[in-house]
Amino acid sequence: MTHGGTQIDHTMKTKLAGVVIDNKLTWRDQLEKTHKPLSSQHRVLKKMRYLSPKLLEAFYFRTVIPQITYCIPVWGDSSVAKLDEIENFHIKVGRFILRIFWKVKC
Repeated sequence: MTHGGTQIDHTMKTKLAGVVIDNKLTWRDQLEKTHKPLSSQHRVLKKMRYLSPKLLEAFYFRTVIPQITYCIPVWGDSSVAKLDEIENFHIKVGRFILRIFWKVKC
């Protein structure tokens, strides 16, 4: 297909301004792209366990939260399961930072 003399190729997904958009306008790929680095950041936090909770919290709010919240308003039609994965990550990291190691229902 062409538009204004420029060839437009059909793609299944593309990245625009750091956000992955697929041809069905679902946010599954964006959520997966966001979720993958979270586990590596959790490992980094674990390696820094010797720091105070206040410093760990500062690291979390400066590195993890911006990555998760970038373009979050457009994820409205995402599956509950995908959003639950990210919420469970927050709970896990929050327990680690606050040193709550026993099983507490939230």
